[in-house]
Amino acid sequence: MVVERSPGDNAGHFIVRMASLEMLRLRIDMENDGGFLIDAPSLELLEIREYLGGFCGIEHSMPKIEAANVYVTCSHTEQILSSLTSIKQLGLCLATSKVIIITSSL
Repeated sequence: MVVERSPGDNAGHFIVRMASLEMLRLRIDMENDGGFLIDAPSLELLEIREYLGGFCGIEHSMPKIEAANVYVTCSHTEQILSSLTSIKQLGLCLATSKVIIITSSL
């Protein structure tokens, strides 16, 4: 699934909730008062590009996730990272985080 927010759309906060979803690309690069919540435990590939500091979150862990690209300015980055429980490949840019500690046993 690909979700792109467009200037002038009227969607505020939105939820992606789908138990069988395997791929999600989410891009928010426009000013809006919204945010997003992801609840998709079967995700294998995740890409989030959110540049305006809105609300963002992941409701449950994603035990099947293999690859993720996360570029966000939102304030709940620790919650997003803790949901990526079986990640093998990670691209990461967290503009608002002060300290990031990643431990891995690849």
